[in-house]
Order: sequence, then structure tokens, then C-alpha cells
Amino acid sequence: MKLLKNISEIDEKLYTKPRKVRAVLLDENDNMALMYLPKYKYNDSNDLYMIPGGGIEGNENIEKALEREMLEETGCYIDIIEELGYIECAEDEWAAITYYYLAKVKGEKGQLQLTEHETESKFKLQWHSLEKALDFIANQVVNDTAKYVKLRDKIVISEVIKRLSK
Repeated sequence: MKLLKNISEIDEKLYTKPRKVRAVLLDENDNMALMYLPKYKYNDSNDLYMIPGGGIEGNENIEKALEREMLEETGCYIDIIEELGYIECAEDEWAAITYYYLAKVKGEKGQLQLTEHETESKFKLQWHSLEKALDFIANQVVNDTAKYVKLRDKIVISEVIKRLSK
């Protein structure tokens, strides 16, 4: 898988980083799944948009983790179209490596299976065109905690738009 970006202030943190997986998930109308976090406490109570996904558990296969996360956060079974690449992030307090895929909804959209934290934080799933999703991401107000979310998701959605326009 291709490295899309290393957003790192402290490279050594990347050696013990948690692994995550996310997908630009498109429905039958080529609208993209986007998580909406209203007045999110980790973003100074500003709204936050992000590409759905989450953590890879233990020795879980990356693509199996993606299928599980998409079912939980979007209620959808998926067909993986292609690997997009991965992004490494590291800062003083944390580090992570996130793998990105392009996927399509397989079958009907179902019910979300959010965690207690996600439910309490009022996470909502929205579907938007790629261009509108990119606009939401690029123009959102973020604090230092959420700045990497904004940057990485902007990079990935831009990459998908570029690939699909070929």
C-alpha cells in the first residue's frame, strides 16, 4: 500500500502506533458516507466531519477490520474497490497509522451499530457528493486535537476525486 502522507512531528512514536482503517464509501448514487459529530467535545464543541472507520483489533486483517468498521459505523456491507494508501500521524501525545480504501455499498443500507461513546456523542451518518464532503472537511473549524483529522481526510477525498476523474 502506498504512503499518502506522513504527518509527523515525532517519528519514533510511529513505531508503537495504533492501526486504524477508513473508507471513502460510495452508495449507488456515488454519494459518500461522512460521519457528522455535532458540537464534538474533542473539537472545542465545534461540529466535526470525518471519513468513517476505526481501530484494527489485535491481529485482525486490515480488510476484515474495514468490513467490520463499515458495518458498525455505516450499517453497510461493502465491496472494496481499491486500496488508496495510508497516512502516518504523530504528535507529542499520540501517533497512528491509518489505512484508506475506496469501497461501494453492497446491497441495502442498514442500521448503524455505534459504540456507547459514539451514541452519547451523537455521531450521525450523512451521505454527500464527494465535492460537498470535501467542502465540509476543508472548511470546518478545528482545534489542535482535530487538525490531523481535517488534513488526512482532505488528502484522501481529494485523492479519490482525482482517481475517479481519470
